[in-house]
Amino acid sequence: MSCTLSKQGEGDRAQLEFATAQDRILLTHNIRDFLLLDRSFRAEKKTHSGILLSDQLPFRELLRRTLGFLSRVEGREVGNRIIWLHTFR
Repeated sequence: MSCTLSKQGEGDRAQLEFATAQDRILLTHNIRDFLLLDRSFRAEKKTHSGILLSDQLPFRELLRRTLGFLSRVEGREVGNRIIWLHTFR
C-alpha cells in the first residue's frame, strides 16, 4: 500500500482513476469534491483503492499523520473507503 502523487493538470476523477489503476490510496485536501466523487463511484458501482482526506496542515504534521496511518492500516482495509487523516494524531 502506498499513497500516490498527482497527475498534474488532471481532474479529480482522473486522479482517482489513476490512483486506483496503480492500486494506491489517494491523499487529498480537497475534501468536498472527493466526498462527492466517492459517492459518484459508489452510485456507478465503481471501486477505488481508498481516499485519505486531510485538512491543510504544516508539512511535518501531514507527514507524521500519514506515516502513522501507513503503519497502522493494512491496504486491504482501505479499498472503497474514505479515511480521515485527523484520526491518526
